[in-house]
Amino acid sequence: MRKFGLIGFPLSHSFSPSFFAEKFAKENIQNCSYEAFPIESIESFPELLISQPELEGINVTIPFKKSVIPFLNYSSEPVFKTGACNCITIKEGRLYGYNTDVIGVENRKARFRTVISLLLNGQHELFEGVCEGEIIQKQKGIGGFGYDSVFVPEGSNKTFGEMELQEKNKFSHRKKATEKLALFLSNFGKK
Repeated sequence: MRKFGLIGFPLSHSFSPSFFAEKFAKENIQNCSYEAFPIESIESFPELLISQPELEGINVTIPFKKSVIPFLNYSSEPVFKTGACNCITIKEGRLYGYNTDVIGVENRKARFRTVISLLLNGQHELFEGVCEGEIIQKQKGIGGFGYDSVFVPEGSNKTFGEMELQEKNKFSHRKKATEKLALFLSNFGKK
């Protein structure tokens, strides 16, 4: 059973558990549950995660949208900009924080971004690779991982989930960053 939930306090007024139960039923999404986890203090959050190891995602409401941020392993750009997190994905014990309050329904633009850091002979260099695209409404394809089945890169009409690895690598943010690193290293010390 996949498990999702909500943290905040108080939660007696929250309609989220019934909303998600109805949504799972309506969309025929099976083996999923959604539960409210009222915690009085954010210091209880790690205990909740330990006691609920099957949690895959958590919505965050008041009063914890700001105080949950130090517990995150990754924060999206809107979290950095707003200083608030309302949605957490949990993958392999790592917490990925997002702020879906600020994302407009009409704005479907997204990007994958990789930054490689190199410290060589006391010199620090950063190599960034970005793949711009958009998020589509319905999943397409089964390849890849994460958001691949809903992300269409600029210059394509397919999602990453529909692409073979060779085609996906033409757009890859990781490949772009790695190519910049390789070019730097090939020219390093040639002055």
